[in-house]
Amino acid sequence: MENRCPPPKDEPKEYHVRKDNTVRYRTNYYSVPSSTYRNRNTVVWLLENNGYIELYDKESGKLICRHELCPGKGKNVCDKRHHKDKTRSVNDLQVRIRKRTEDDPTVILWLRNLEREKPRYYRDNMKLLLHVISEYGKETVIAALRTCLEKNIYNSLSVQEISGSIHRSKDNMDGMTIQAPTSIPETADCHPEKTDINQYNKFFE
Repeated sequence: MENRCPPPKDEPKEYHVRKDNTVRYRTNYYSVPSSTYRNRNTVVWLLENNGYIELYDKESGKLICRHELCPGKGKNVCDKRHHKDKTRSVNDLQVRIRKRTEDDPTVILWLRNLEREKPRYYRDNMKLLLHVISEYGKETVIAALRTCLEKNIYNSLSVQEISGSIHRSKDNMDGMTIQAPTSIPETADCHPEKTDINQYNKFFE
């Protein structure tokens, strides 16, 4: 006979996905793939079945991952495969940004500080930064990042706003034209008065 798992005891229930891409179940934390969390309203279906917990995408109903049920308390149950994709994605974004900006020192320093200041949002900020580079170009973004470094700003949304401001300023300067005067001012045709040399000679007589 074909081996079959016994039917689940309970119906699946909704569980919120945390920012660190984990789901809390009975005081323990179970990992989900790194791209699962989207916002604070992200939820998954959780089903306990035959000593395992199964997590399903709420919209598609597809199985996201499966963990052996942990008997302890306050434990982190992590599948290492859930974080490999995230690490690869972060490294890929770093390479793409550095290539697009030709390893500019300002960009490298800002990224290093961003990772230190906001490690949780590092990947999302780099994704937006890459978009800003495509939108405004390398030189404009580098100028914006230089301003951010001076003001200790580590947020790609601010970089986008500053880049937009710089871009608009450049457009305004390009739109200005210097017009040559159409007529010569009256004062330009004036000549200094001349004094008769004989008047100076009288002082030395």
